[in-house]
Amino acid sequence: MEAEDADLVIAKKATDHSNYSGTGFVDNYNTGNIGAATTFTVYMASAGPANITLRYANGSGSSKTLSLYVNGVKIKQTSLPATANWDTWGNKAESLTLKAGSNTIAYKYDAGDTANVNLDYISYAGGTSPPPTPTTKAEAENAALVIAKKATDHSNYSGTGFVDNYNTGNIGASTTFTVYTASAGLSNVTLRYSNGMGISETLSLYVNGVKIKQTSLPATANWDTWGDKTESLNLNAGFNTIAYKYDVGDTANVNLDYILMSTPTP
Repeated sequence: MEAEDADLVIAKKATDHSNYSGTGFVDNYNTGNIGAATTFTVYMASAGPANITLRYANGSGSSKTLSLYVNGVKIKQTSLPATANWDTWGNKAESLTLKAGSNTIAYKYDAGDTANVNLDYISYAGGTSPPPTPTTKAEAENAALVIAKKATDHSNYSGTGFVDNYNTGNIGASTTFTVYTASAGLSNVTLRYSNGMGISETLSLYVNGVKIKQTSLPATANWDTWGDKTESLNLNAGFNTIAYKYDVGDTANVNLDYILMSTPTP
């Protein structure tokens, strides 16, 4: 986790030394800048110890200190031995007890610290990446498309376009959304579509590769007018696929704009 991407107070991004990771490093832990801090947010799937390694530079010629905080509580004053120069980076590992979920780890210049170090990044073992944000809206033009394709030749769509080419004869055309839900259960999934054909048209609805039903999409006033069709779908915790496919027996001839999703209920 790069220091320059962390929450910075007084401390700031710099690039005037070499051999750093990412797009820069963090400096301005200068004498007198008490309160300078770099705060990382990390995620743990379960509570327990995590080995946190700080990559830093200290070309001052002597060990320097910063205060180490976890979730807003000062754990210790950590000592950062001198490195050969400001272009050489060292590592300081700490074993920290973290809670399940999000945690903050901060390196702060408190009264009594000697500071005067640069920070590059932290690495940590025992944690995982944060889970994805649950899907609430997914644009059709960003989904996985087979035969179906992005278009912009009608108005009032959301995002950067919509999906068409569900023309008569294009059997197999499909739009597959990959969505994330934090928990399993029934989610109200609303498809925004247009159908200027004057009669209801149908597509096959799949969840995680299994056909759930043939869904009927009533006519809209024209191709620039969009309607909504809501289905209650049983989703797994984690990633799911929701696909609208032109199967044999479907009438197709609709355009798709996006889906909206509610939080699943058991």
